[in-house]
Amino acid sequence: MIKEYEIIVLCVFFVVWLISMIHSRRILWLRKQAEKAVSKEPIPAQQLPGLSVILTTYNQEELLRKHLPLMLEQEYPAEFEVIVVDMNSSDETLQYLEQTEKRYHNLHYTSVPNSSRNVSVMRLAITLGMKAAANDWTILTNASCAPKSHHWLKQMGQACVEKEETNIVIGYTSIKRNRFKNARKARFFHFWQQIRNLRYATRHGAYRAEANNLGYRRSFFLQNKGFMEGNRLQAGATEILVNHNSTRANTTICVHPEAVVEVDLPHNEGWWRQERLFFMETRSHFRHKNPYRMQYLGSSLLIWLLTLTTFTAIATFALSLPDWYAVGIIAAITVFWQINSFHRIVCYNKVCKTMGEHTFSPLLPYFLHTIIWWDIAAWIQWRMTPKRTFHIKPL
Repeated sequence: MIKEYEIIVLCVFFVVWLISMIHSRRILWLRKQAEKAVSKEPIPAQQLPGLSVILTTYNQEELLRKHLPLMLEQEYPAEFEVIVVDMNSSDETLQYLEQTEKRYHNLHYTSVPNSSRNVSVMRLAITLGMKAAANDWTILTNASCAPKSHHWLKQMGQACVEKEETNIVIGYTSIKRNRFKNARKARFFHFWQQIRNLRYATRHGAYRAEANNLGYRRSFFLQNKGFMEGNRLQAGATEILVNHNSTRANTTICVHPEAVVEVDLPHNEGWWRQERLFFMETRSHFRHKNPYRMQYLGSSLLIWLLTLTTFTAIATFALSLPDWYAVGIIAAITVFWQINSFHRIVCYNKVCKTMGEHTFSPLLPYFLHTIIWWDIAAWIQWRMTPKRTFHIKPL
């Protein structure tokens, strides 16, 4: 006969299992948003805003040669320009820009002054781009980014004027497949975080946004005096900017599949580790962070909670073997666990297919179980790193 404590363990398992099933379906939200964006009536060409693409670069001549023409040759029915801001590159970047400017009338470039060493070069570069922009709407990106469609600007432009009160547009970015050691981890982690960031932005305002595919009103930037905080930090320029100025009302997301930008990561084994380390310092300067972190932590721990309750339930009924009911319940628990895993993989694959991402099916369970450990490792490394590491060194 089934015991009382066994009933409690079984009920806990099924409650957690049901919550996990519902949570897995929540990621389909991104797919629905993308399908909704595709089905919308396009805004007439005469209503699209002029756009100024601000592209920052540092020693990325090779990437500029690959990606800059894709931006300059966008099929955008309204006026647009591309402003390249060079951050004191020591390669042939300026020579390439000088040659390319002769072929494209909508290309302009400038450089950060060599004497500007006591402030963040990235913040100064974006500020210079904003001041040089001829249009009120700017699209922030960098040399490592490449639009996956010739209609990238068209979709971003439509998102800019979708709501009158919009000042910030957060576009979707994917990470290009790469052979370096942590490439697949970085791609999954970026994908997993974007799902949460974009959903949070529509409900509360953006928690963060990188300068890969970001629309920002020039007048809004100048009105809020640009980068008022964090000027001494080496990283996190646009993330702090967006976190401090985004609200639910003034922020729109653009997840149309044609608006996706692909990021070409450095061929550097330690890049991902350093990126997460510097973000730990950046997020310490964020506002309205506790609600997001609670949701983020809940998502990270849910997969472990399901695994724990599953094995606890199996171990509990294993004590009652060889009773017939124990065998049946253990088999049922195993089947339900497998159903949950299969359902999660299907949901992730659907979203990946819609957004043009490569699927993570073989390693998905492993990645979901290790997210929390990646964050803990980055947090420990951040706590052990001297604070001066994250700040601009004074002359």
